[in-house]
Amino acid sequence: GGVDGTLHRIGLNIGAISGTVNEENPFDVTETTETVVKPKHTGPVMCLASPSNGMFLSGGQDGALRVWDCYNDCAANSNADSQHRPCKCLYALTGYKMWLGSACTDFN
Repeated sequence: GGVDGTLHRIGLNIGAISGTVNEENPFDVTETTETVVKPKHTGPVMCLASPSNGMFLSGGQDGALRVWDCYNDCAANSNADSQHRPCKCLYALTGYKMWLGSACTDFN
């Protein structure tokens, strides 16, 4: 997360045969790849947590806690364009007067 409230989703460049991250070019982005996750927080992002694959929570100094689904494509599609579909905000808990400094999850 960023101080301006933005989150970025940047995929890893994983070799199809080796299954490892390409050390020379570790990120699967180009100059035209949209990485910003929307909507952004109105204050700095203070915490991120992931309860399971493809799902994460973000907490901001704006007092908002958001639950995101980013597991909408990677396992089902092999098309490179599909790997950069936007994350979906499932829930936004807002209106808190104090900013969030941390978040934790329990998979159970």
